[in-house]
Amino acid sequence: MVALLLFLQGATVCKASPAVDEILDGIVSCEEANSDTTSIAQWIASMTPDGVGNSEWFALALSRYFGHDDPESIKNALLSYAERLEVFAENNGVKSATTRQRIALTLIACGRGDSPFVRSTANDSIGLQGVMSLIFGLHLMNNGIESDVTTKDALIDSLLSMRLSDGGWAVMGSNSDVDVTAMALQALAPNTDKTSVSEAVDEAVSLLSAKQLENGGFNGFGAENAESASQVVGALSSLGIDMLSDTRFIKNGNTILDALLSFRLEDGSFSHERNGKYNYTATQQVFYSLTAYTLMLKGERLFVFPVPGPSEARPTPAESAPASEVTAVPAPTGTPSSPSPTPGYTESPAGAGSSASARTGFFGKMEYKPIVLCFIGAACIAACILLIVFKKRNPKNFIFVVIVGAVLSTITLFTDISSVKDYYNGEATVKENITGHVTLTISCEKVAGLSTSSFIPEDCIILPPTGFDISTGDTVFDILTEAARVYNIHIDSKGARGMIYVSGISYLYEYDHGDLSGWVYHVNGVSPSVGCGDYVLSDGDKIEWLYTLDLGRDLE
Repeated sequence: MVALLLFLQGATVCKASPAVDEILDGIVSCEEANSDTTSIAQWIASMTPDGVGNSEWFALALSRYFGHDDPESIKNALLSYAERLEVFAENNGVKSATTRQRIALTLIACGRGDSPFVRSTANDSIGLQGVMSLIFGLHLMNNGIESDVTTKDALIDSLLSMRLSDGGWAVMGSNSDVDVTAMALQALAPNTDKTSVSEAVDEAVSLLSAKQLENGGFNGFGAENAESASQVVGALSSLGIDMLSDTRFIKNGNTILDALLSFRLEDGSFSHERNGKYNYTATQQVFYSLTAYTLMLKGERLFVFPVPGPSEARPTPAESAPASEVTAVPAPTGTPSSPSPTPGYTESPAGAGSSASARTGFFGKMEYKPIVLCFIGAACIAACILLIVFKKRNPKNFIFVVIVGAVLSTITLFTDISSVKDYYNGEATVKENITGHVTLTISCEKVAGLSTSSFIPEDCIILPPTGFDISTGDTVFDILTEAARVYNIHIDSKGARGMIYVSGISYLYEYDHGDLSGWVYHVNGVSPSVGCGDYVLSDGDKIEWLYTLDLGRDLE
């Protein structure tokens, strides 16, 4: 077995300001508590590799941040984790190019850079999933991983060619996205000795500065969130720019760190949106971005993994081989390139949180409720009889039974459980304060002749142009979920308002027809740069959900 690479030359991360130090330690303490462990090594040992970013990026960042734990125990734990991750990747046949690349990067960081999976990934993933697979691929090559299908210079040129007119990058659409632009900068940072890269980096940094909010934060996919600010911290740190002192990133006296702290919860974790609940992804991204910042203070980059010793067989990174942190950012809804296919997708008739339900608790259909209430009443009577039989006749016991029965009855009355049959009842949503009318079309014409699924009509038109009333605030996702309920159309989605991602419609999923395939949406013929849960509709809008085989380019 190859020894763990000496990513710990000066294993402990340089201490930044006490605030950054405290934030990092607080996240570690919170995650240790969540995993019911008491040390970083134990926490790593409890991680379950799954290839969807639920632990990989934490492991990668922990390879560079040791806190107050024993470095040797952490090295051993990370190596063990890498071996489990490698087994997962080999046994599960990971299809997504960016997922393979993310796993490969984590293997390198944790001591398994010699894995055949790393080299095969460099040969079968770069450029196959749009801009994100170029970014992740460049990270691999920044660490000295060679590819049989491209060169580092050619990869850089391809990434630069995907710049938009404003100087940034996006997964799709004509407007640059903060997250993707920051990620591209992280990958390009080690290569600024090239004039073309240096000029592009300068322009993109200016763009990010212009996009910064007055409170120091950043919007991503239509709303301010912790992840977008974290990605910018990672980009600046990879470029050697101090987020706390560079005046380009101090707005109205506020730094990016000030904005990040507004998402911090009492237990040290972070929420996705301000005043929100604990969010694993947000906490994870804040952790590795601030780790990147502390590394920047000592002249290192988070995604440039230290060179292993001469006895280790891992490919030796090039001298200028820093790379930067990247996480597959939640893409605009329907975009097949950025999100990884996640086993944890929430599947429901119309997506969780939809406004399409016409049933409202106590006032909805109550067919099952009388039966449940009778059962609760009978159970309470039986409990009282048992108390009498066993001579437990203290009035407090009977009061307790009555209270439990009352609580269960209340829950039953004000909770509505819909069966699939009830939900897909073909009834349109009754709306108040109607503000307009829109049409919705769902089509997968690009898979004509390619799909044998019984759920796909012969003409590939899942829903012809169909009208829906809208109320104030209705979004593209709201109308999609209403259509799903009324017309019995399966959809599969994950996330909450602001970060909703639709992975499947009518049992046709992303990646079913290649790494660049998936669902996208258009409004009035244009692909918006915000998620479907954020796009608020107006009277007369024409919505189209379309299946693409080529990141939307085949729909233009």
